Amino acid sequence: MTPVDADGDWGLVESSLGLRLPDDYEELVRRYGVGSFDDMVLWSPFDTSAHGGFNLVVQAHGLVDFHYALRSEYPEDFPYPLYPEPGGLLEWAGSGDGDYLCW
Repeated sequence: MTPVDADGDWGLVESSLGLRLPDDYEELVRRYGVGSFDDMVLWSPFDTSAHGGFNLVVQAHGLVDFHYALRSEYPEDFPYPLYPEPGGLLEWAGSGDGDYLCW
């Protein structure tokens, strides 16, 4: 089976994000593409779905705005900064339970 949305211009992705992505993440995306592993959904920077819901770059650029209301109301639930804030966590996958996997 051929992986979906598994490859593209990694240099362009990293330039857009302003950071270097881990080699093992790149290999994971190349091997499996966007999709699910049991309860985990791997995001690919090359997701071409209409909504871009699993596109790493799209998700990264909307991360702070997406969590703005929750961070304002429950700051104790956000002990770390979020990308693109300095030293911010970058989500790269999620779970069906609403958990986020971050670097």
